Amino acid sequence: MNPEKNEFPQNKPELDEKMFEGYEVALFDPRPNADNSKIFEGKKVYGIEVTIPALAEQCIGNLDPQHSGGDHTRAAIEDAVSCELPPKDAVLATVRPDLDSFGSMALLNMRQNNDILNEDILSKVKKIAEADTFAKGTWPGERELPTIENPWPESKGELSPLSAMVMDFKMQAKERVARLQKWFEKNEIPKDYEEKLETERQDLIKAIENGDIKVNVRDGVALVESTHRSGMDTGYRKAPIVIALNPKFQMQGGEPHIKYTVAQYQNGFVDLKSALSEIQALEVGWGGSPTIIGSPQGVSSKLSMEQVFEAIDKYKISS
Repeated sequence: MNPEKNEFPQNKPELDEKMFEGYEVALFDPRPNADNSKIFEGKKVYGIEVTIPALAEQCIGNLDPQHSGGDHTRAAIEDAVSCELPPKDAVLATVRPDLDSFGSMALLNMRQNNDILNEDILSKVKKIAEADTFAKGTWPGERELPTIENPWPESKGELSPLSAMVMDFKMQAKERVARLQKWFEKNEIPKDYEEKLETERQDLIKAIENGDIKVNVRDGVALVESTHRSGMDTGYRKAPIVIALNPKFQMQGGEPHIKYTVAQYQNGFVDLKSALSEIQALEVGWGGSPTIIGSPQGVSSKLSMEQVFEAIDKYKISS
């Protein structure tokens, strides 16, 4: 049984197994009432950032310091450096295909193969951890948006093409982890995604100019409506608290749905824990950490932007 057969959509290209020797890798379908039984069937499943309790309970372990009541300032990949290794025949599974979860899989696989995590690898772990836990220092203040004349008013960042790669649902999860492992070991940055990043930046500029990315600032909160993957970053250019609404969000190739992501650049701008409790009373399924929360996974949120804003505005922290 191949656990990736439960990944959706089903038409994935086959992976050259020589690229990645070690653990099996799987992506959970986070949608309500989704059937993830094939991933667990006859297997020991080790979770990484499995934020859905019903799935986490079936795992033999769950590496998730940010969302499981542990240390919200610590990324999973930091624990992956020294945690107890899952059994060799385990399946590594997540609901969050990002640099933190897939990077953790790559590290666990390297450790299982007795690879040495040298200083270069550990420095890369630190970069991912800082990006994932919003440990970016203080909010730099309002910044200009990218334009045709100045498409990169900020540093592009080494992680950007890697982040684009791990979010590519046309590629098997295992291949994405394998390519990330190559970056750890050989510093191979996927050139095809560097080119894709440039194309996406031009699309972002066009979206801003055409009004396809709408950003309004209200009482220190950036309200963003966009289907573009850079909507959150665009909001941070205008305010340290962002409420991003994607009206056509797709989770792992699933059906488009309304998705909210609410985040603060760093702790201290809003009490997201209290705001989350209030929002959960309005709509079941919201979750997250003290720095970022989101609406139910895989289904459309029924809340209006005004309802979300009111909850956030109530718990803003005065400077």
